[in-house]
Amino acid sequence: MNKLIALLLLPFITSAFAPIQNTEGYQVQMDLTNIVEDKIKVTMVVPILEQESTVFTMPKIIPGTYKVYDYGQFVHDFKAYNSQGEELSVETLNVNQWQIGNAKELYKIEYWASASYNNPKSKIFAPGGTGISEEAFMLNNFGFIGYLDNHDKRAYQLHIKKPVEMYGVTSLQNLKRMDSLDLFTAANYFEVHDCPILYAAPDTASMVVAGIPIMIGAYSKEKNVDATKIRDGLKDLFKAAAAYFNGNLPAEKYTILIYGLEPRVAIRNTGALEHHTSTLLTVPDANDQVMRMFFEGEPMQLYRDIVAHEFFHIVTPLNIHSKQINEFDFISPQMSEHLWFYEGVTEYNSMISQARGGILTLQQFVDETKSKIKWAKRYNQYVPFTQLSKHALDVYENQYGNVYMKGALIGMTLDLKLRVLSEGEMGLNDLLEKLWNVYGADTFFVDDDFFSIIAENSFAEIETFLVKHVASAEPLPLKDLFAEVGITYIESRESEEISFGNISFSPVKDKDLVRVTRFDDDNPFIKDLGIQKGDYIKSWNGQKVNKHTAYAVASEAKKTTQVGDKITVVVVRENKKGKSVEVELKAKAIKTVQVESDVLFINENLTDKQRNLRHIWINQ
Repeated sequence: MNKLIALLLLPFITSAFAPIQNTEGYQVQMDLTNIVEDKIKVTMVVPILEQESTVFTMPKIIPGTYKVYDYGQFVHDFKAYNSQGEELSVETLNVNQWQIGNAKELYKIEYWASASYNNPKSKIFAPGGTGISEEAFMLNNFGFIGYLDNHDKRAYQLHIKKPVEMYGVTSLQNLKRMDSLDLFTAANYFEVHDCPILYAAPDTASMVVAGIPIMIGAYSKEKNVDATKIRDGLKDLFKAAAAYFNGNLPAEKYTILIYGLEPRVAIRNTGALEHHTSTLLTVPDANDQVMRMFFEGEPMQLYRDIVAHEFFHIVTPLNIHSKQINEFDFISPQMSEHLWFYEGVTEYNSMISQARGGILTLQQFVDETKSKIKWAKRYNQYVPFTQLSKHALDVYENQYGNVYMKGALIGMTLDLKLRVLSEGEMGLNDLLEKLWNVYGADTFFVDDDFFSIIAENSFAEIETFLVKHVASAEPLPLKDLFAEVGITYIESRESEEISFGNISFSPVKDKDLVRVTRFDDDNPFIKDLGIQKGDYIKSWNGQKVNKHTAYAVASEAKKTTQVGDKITVVVVRENKKGKSVEVELKAKAIKTVQVESDVLFINENLTDKQRNLRHIWINQ
């Protein structure tokens, strides 16, 4: 719908929602001012139709999730009406589709929509979910709005009735904002689904990087997530991203939505979902001290890592992608063979750009790489990545996580291979720039041609490399390529070191305590100490342990403990009578033989060739 038509309709929509039906597109109202049993009402005035019947569809799956989520499950009391308010016949075809009779008379559709955040049994990963509450609404629009078959290319106008105190943050084009009504437009259903909206009390911040305006909107019930603080922590990240691509990025704007979840829910739902012009992050609604209980390192680095990955999706697959993604089917999607490229290369870009920009040290980059090597080996090493990608929804669903591990390693080795072949003149970033200048958001490649396309834009040897290590399951040449930049890789070795038996603990809800959850049962130190799973740790060598101090105490112990040091741990556990008692445990720190796998260490004595290639590669 063009702006002129939209503005002409304004007088008709500022009170009751009864717009004039037209041939241009959909007019949708979502009423956030009236929550009934955790549901909101959605009304869609549809385009004028010519066919006798039509099917209304909610997505079965959406891009970026690689999971069947069946968003039709959140639609309730579905009804269709003609312009006289008379109800038309509706047949439920399946969880996501409804067939409507007398389509030529169809004026509007009405239903109530619930949300995944409100359903404790929902298995939808929160960044792909939806939320309804008195404090905030997380409108991932694919969970609230659908389309009529063969009419998903029609325009949409969204009329959102909202509480006066709330502000909506989104990348959608805004037509008008009023105290209790917002109007947004979208060119088609894909744009509607691709632009989430966060409604909450205003907490926003903005910046401009490389000419791209970036908006941040946050919701935190406990006020632990602050948009301005996050904006300040992300500035260097976006500068590094721009520098990685020589100041060129295929984006005109970008929006970051951050939704704080209760920590115990967030531990399984921390992450984000990419969109063409935005991303939605779901994170623990917790202060920095509690965050350190869940995640290693500084909390702001968690934001950087997540945002960097999602932001680089503007390159792959949102600009460079295959036919399957360009013509995405929300009900029966066809999977591309190149998840290694969409997710793996994106993950690698998020790492290397931060290293090149000085956000990560070389050691931190190497440590993260080592972690990915270890995690990749937990998956089936004999599955070619093209096959894993093609069957990620069915046969190899349990292997999907490897796209972030081995997929990133494929991106790294491809980058190093390009650097070696070009004597430092060409890297993965240069290849990607070439490709997005050919394949933009509205163009696609054919899966079977992709390796040859990459070779045509780089080196013939690269096609052989990809066939061996991606289309088949030959191990990546990590040792040889790391050696080119002065990093030594050892697949396995034995060493002696002090070990606390890999004790893990977790915070206890509503108590300032941490509980022991696991450890290595056969570790000699653990056996001598006598600690038990379920113990509450009160102190470690005299240092108080609670939710706020546990991470720091554990880190300090690892750094300072020497062989022979006496370790005293005070725990609280239940005795045989069911009473909680304090128990003092003691043991000496000893060295144990550890089999260390996937060792990476940075060489200091480099040849001129290694030093030069390392600097070009990682800028360190």
